[in-house]
Amino acid sequence: MGKRVSTRAYRTRFSGFWSLRLPVLCVFFVVGVVLGYVLSRLLGGAEDLALQIQNYALRADDTTSASLLSLLDLYLRYPLLILVFGYCSFGVVMLPLLLSAQGFTFSFATAALAAALGRKGILVALAAFGLRSILSIFSTLLLTMFVLDRVAGNSEGNVRKNSKGIVLSFFLLAVGIILEVTVVPRILIPVLNTLKL
Repeated sequence: MGKRVSTRAYRTRFSGFWSLRLPVLCVFFVVGVVLGYVLSRLLGGAEDLALQIQNYALRADDTTSASLLSLLDLYLRYPLLILVFGYCSFGVVMLPLLLSAQGFTFSFATAALAAALGRKGILVALAAFGLRSILSIFSTLLLTMFVLDRVAGNSEGNVRKNSKGIVLSFFLLAVGIILEVTVVPRILIPVLNTLKL
């Protein structure tokens, strides 16, 4: 029979890895960003994305249930997947890949707009995706840290502290959804008008 390793010894053995979890997660996110940039240059398709941004700005007053469901999907897709992965046996492996996918989508969209519109495309991307990107990345990292703390079996105090981070991240996402409906289209329309899209 093998010797059973105590939980405390297990935590001590892997404490070095858990202390590096945020930098490791950030590296996976940056890898996704680089892949998004490279693939956007190889694949193109920037005109379609520019047209979608233009259509989005034209529907600034559209607050139908379909547009609100679309916003909920955009804002809550990654955070909810993180929480689901936190309770699956394969979830810890999937979390870094999920962060890479998030970095990929943001980078691909921004690089595609820059390819279609030149340097002005970055301004359009900032107006269209800036708020969502900041809030989504922040909440994704907070939730991932919570899930990893829970999986690592960190002390109850850390889990409680990170639980406040969960509440904060979902509060910020709710604020982002409200701003996306009310403020972002009104910022994006003048930007698009100055670019004559």
